[in-house]
Amino acid sequence: MGSAIDPIKSWQVATCTVSLRAPATVIDAAAPLFALYPSTEAAATIAFEVTPTASLRWRLCCNHEPLWEDEECGNIVAALELALYRRVVSAIAPRLCSIHAAAVVVDGGAILCAGASGAGKSSLCTQALLDGARYCSDEFALLAKDGTIHPFPRPLQWEHLDHPAFSHATMQQSGKFDRGAYRFLQPDGTPRVSQLWLPRQRQQCPTPLKLIVLPQFVADRPTILTPVARSSAMIQLANLLHQRNPMQHNIRLLHQRIPADCRLYTMRFGSARDGWHAIAALLS
Repeated sequence: MGSAIDPIKSWQVATCTVSLRAPATVIDAAAPLFALYPSTEAAATIAFEVTPTASLRWRLCCNHEPLWEDEECGNIVAALELALYRRVVSAIAPRLCSIHAAAVVVDGGAILCAGASGAGKSSLCTQALLDGARYCSDEFALLAKDGTIHPFPRPLQWEHLDHPAFSHATMQQSGKFDRGAYRFLQPDGTPRVSQLWLPRQRQQCPTPLKLIVLPQFVADRPTILTPVARSSAMIQLANLLHQRNPMQHNIRLLHQRIPADCRLYTMRFGSARDGWHAIAALLS
């Protein structure tokens, strides 16, 4: 399953150096997960390794800790993806805190669309990218002590070929994305393909946070943007931090890091296009 000396690849992921030592088959299958991160020769802080076992299975380890074992290469890639994000989020704390939010940059300012799954943040992010915004992340908005957002460009990801809000043709013809995918088996043995869209226009450096929107997608409803009190927004955002701390700690941390001049809104929307255009209008 593997060669005597497996290749090692290393990337700069957020502020971490991540390496993967694995047979070429696994590295090729995992390549789309790392396509948005620059390669590096720096020493790894997070080191993944995939090795074959005597029972003809693959074993995934991180910093020598066993994480997952499977006979399917695609399932190892799926486990690697999950472990990658968890390990990076853990490694960057407390210098950076991770908010469950999409983050893009427009005119030198970072905009967050923060919310739980289903709130519509990835759809708003995709429309922003189609309109020329620069990509930071669609799930991990990394907030520094100085009020800047650090890039963590996870591939945009969904199960089906078409995004719920955007046709395959729209995405392809925009020229804004490259493509990737990997295949794995669900626990019941059903094959599944993870579709990955790789934004070409990415932010490379930390950017001052200027605007936070807390969206709620409601089908077939008009877009309504409403200013929200800072105290109320901090409570909602504290529940969206990936690093689990007591609520009061998270609220205090956010108050300290989110700039005083950062504008805060809630938004109900039924169209990603209309929702993003309403956000963009706030910037003009």
